[in-house]
Amino acid sequence: MWLLLCRRRRLRTIRVGVVGCGRNSDNHLRVYSNTKEVRIIAVCDVNSTKANEKAHKYGVDHAFTDFNSMLVLDLDLVDIVTPTSTHAELSVRALESGHNVLIEKPMATSSTECLNMIHAARKNGRTLCVVHNKCVFKSIMQTKAAIEREGLAISQMRISQFFASHNAPMWILTEENKGILWEALVHPVYLTQHFLGETQSVYAAGSKLNQSVYDSIVLVLRKDDLSGVCQFQWDVKEPLTVFQVVTKEGDRFEGDLSWDFVSRKSRRYINRRTTALRLLHDDLHEPLAKCRVFLRNLLETRSYQGGLPYENTFFTLIRQLLSFISGERCSPPVTAEEGLQSIRVLEAAEKSIKTGEVQVLERNIL
Repeated sequence: MWLLLCRRRRLRTIRVGVVGCGRNSDNHLRVYSNTKEVRIIAVCDVNSTKANEKAHKYGVDHAFTDFNSMLVLDLDLVDIVTPTSTHAELSVRALESGHNVLIEKPMATSSTECLNMIHAARKNGRTLCVVHNKCVFKSIMQTKAAIEREGLAISQMRISQFFASHNAPMWILTEENKGILWEALVHPVYLTQHFLGETQSVYAAGSKLNQSVYDSIVLVLRKDDLSGVCQFQWDVKEPLTVFQVVTKEGDRFEGDLSWDFVSRKSRRYINRRTTALRLLHDDLHEPLAKCRVFLRNLLETRSYQGGLPYENTFFTLIRQLLSFISGERCSPPVTAEEGLQSIRVLEAAEKSIKTGEVQVLERNIL
């Protein structure tokens, strides 16, 4: 009966408009162009050259520089891939025009803006989904599924990200868009909350090593007796994103998102000989396992060059949202309320860096 209630009549071909034609827009546009029963109706950018280039590349009929002109079209989804400072205004206008909205992370520059966006979605009966795409890495989903399936209790989590910034757009480094703290730390924040639940307190420390905004940051998120550490550094020579989830039962999940690979260490060593053999097994086995995962991802996404794990997350998340819009899923992959929770943590982290004090978050803000 529940499945019957969840399944609605399937829409006609889903019609999509994308605003923002920078580098990241390709991660969105290639999903729509390679998904059946989806049609890209229009692209929009204040830079007409960029808009026309994307329209030509993906065979789109309409290329706009005026967002309001795109909103006049009959669209099922407006996908917003623009700088963070524009998210609130553009999404509210799209929602009030009767369109569902997919908004890139971070959701907005403040929790107040997020609340305005959520209110517009509820008022107009439309869906607002946030691109928390790292939640749909296969390694993250496998770890989460194993913990839930076996009823394991998490005790702590750590996410470390070292970012090579040579191709990053310069707007990320501006105070207007809240800097690296907002643009980069949002990923480990929402991943930590994905496992630990809604954060109750935040402590943060940050340094300005090579930029005018904080570019080396550590956050400590707490919920009851659970803790999560988020570590980030901008502009390193070799990028890396790894995570570790430890359970109270002694399990340890260690993942590498660059490979979309996770290993589980759940054994109890009896003696030194056993310990040495298991360590040797790890040293020999894990590189081979990473290669298998790499080949799997490369073969699964053959519709464009460079189908690597990060790009694949957009396929997974956006197609889940399209399935919700068409009536095949009961809920969007990421809710606006989850987007708000991440922004509240970032606000608290910003204040903690400035004051050097732990920040306690109020609960039930909505």
